[in-house]
Amino acid sequence: MPATPISEKRLAANRANARKSTGPRTAAGKAASCANARRTGAYDAGHRLPPRLEAHFRALAEAATHSILDPQRRALAFELHMLTGHARLHESRERALFNAGFEYGQGDEGRATQWVLRQVGFIQALNRYAGWIEANTRRLQRALDVLPAETTDSTAPIPPPQPPATTQATEPTPLFEGTIPPPTPLESAAHQEPRPGFEGTNPPAAPSPDPPAPPNPDRNSAISLRSAAPPCYREGSMARILDGKVINQQILDELKPRIAHLTAARRAPGLVVILVGNDPASEIYVRNKVKTCIELGVHSEEIRLPDTTTTAELLAHIETLNQRPDIDGILVQMPLPKQVDSRAVLLAIRPDKDVDGFHPFNVGQLVANAPAPRSCTPAGVMEILRRSGIDPAGKDAVVVGRSDIVGKPMAMLLLHAHATVTICHSKTQNLPEVCKRAQILVAAIGRPAMLTADYIRPGAVVIDVGMNRVSSRAEAERITRGDAEKLARFEKRGSLLVGDVHPLDMAELSEAYTPVPGGVGLLTIAMLMSNTVQSAEHRLK
Repeated sequence: MPATPISEKRLAANRANARKSTGPRTAAGKAASCANARRTGAYDAGHRLPPRLEAHFRALAEAATHSILDPQRRALAFELHMLTGHARLHESRERALFNAGFEYGQGDEGRATQWVLRQVGFIQALNRYAGWIEANTRRLQRALDVLPAETTDSTAPIPPPQPPATTQATEPTPLFEGTIPPPTPLESAAHQEPRPGFEGTNPPAAPSPDPPAPPNPDRNSAISLRSAAPPCYREGSMARILDGKVINQQILDELKPRIAHLTAARRAPGLVVILVGNDPASEIYVRNKVKTCIELGVHSEEIRLPDTTTTAELLAHIETLNQRPDIDGILVQMPLPKQVDSRAVLLAIRPDKDVDGFHPFNVGQLVANAPAPRSCTPAGVMEILRRSGIDPAGKDAVVVGRSDIVGKPMAMLLLHAHATVTICHSKTQNLPEVCKRAQILVAAIGRPAMLTADYIRPGAVVIDVGMNRVSSRAEAERITRGDAEKLARFEKRGSLLVGDVHPLDMAELSEAYTPVPGGVGLLTIAMLMSNTVQSAEHRLK
């Protein structure tokens, strides 16, 4: 696809920006920087498709919509199909920026990170483009929803598809509403999450362009979610259950054709899981991951090492996998034995094969809101919110827990989705009062049923990330509050699986919540598969 022309003024700014980010370099390094700037800089040319790409997607849209009888519905559906071309263009520009950073770094991850993070203008332009695509998608979908259902009329003639135009104007007119205006300073600091180059799933929808609703006089009233419940909700007596099983299956079903296409074109995506020691919980997780790979058609390998493995031995295995072209993802199951340096292990995995999203480079990409693999559990939470029609924009969100695996990346993803985020931890003062302000409450602290009614705002959305197994009879009685049926199941199984939020209080007070089990936990493996497939698509393109 031909690159959009870039002005000499913009190119000069890119050269200066590259010099600031890395300091003095050789002539070859400067030439590479200028080439990368020209490749990635033309992002502010307006939301227009290049002529060849526009002709291609016009033909596809006409073929897909010619059988729609209602002219108004057909026109709206045509515009929706054309947005696919814009989404493809946006994705290719993100990939170009990511590739340019690695190319410029020449193997030095620190320099690559510096270069990508300095491209603030490009990233903001990409975010505006993504927001424009999302806003137009929502506008067109709303317009389609208000139209009466089309009745099938077998006697009505179906207009044939029109052939694509043989010539295209040099300056094609925009197909949709005007471009997004330049962001305000506040929008620049909290810009829209772009379509990640590695996640493989869409970000939360951009804020609706409609005029804002009048202020609600009751600030403690519930978040209205019941008016248009998506299929992933299961109705409960007091609250809606955000069903992780349904969303997990949706994601896996969307991955299957992508995997089939990769397998037919080149090869299946490849994932290797390394398990050190014999931790029972880790063995269950690894077994489930391998099982999901087999179901999807992903090539999977499992490397089991004894609990006496040293750091050097584990790093040797990782280096071998880094060099294998048929492996797209490397996952080292945590926790590791005490004698193994976990940080050294994380640093040893190539960032583009780090499908767990734990490498410092990928963490930096998350902070910069740039494309990279995202931590699986927080990414799964965002998928639950997005697919359930819950927009975090403008909401007060509280994340209880500050771990590197869940708490911190969860807060960053919510922040990029325009939520006002508070992170709580063991030193937080007046924790119940802080939590009760949350319209979206995410619990990830690893303490069974710690957050009770005193922590939950009526009408809040509660995301329970915790997974705790209770074996104490007294603790089981506290959690079940003496329910004979649940205690009988506890006696039969010898344990009770609960989250970090008290299940009865959560069901009674919240507007919507994720159950344990059956909630967030199922999404972790689904997002791991999504990261692996996206990594394979990136490497095989």
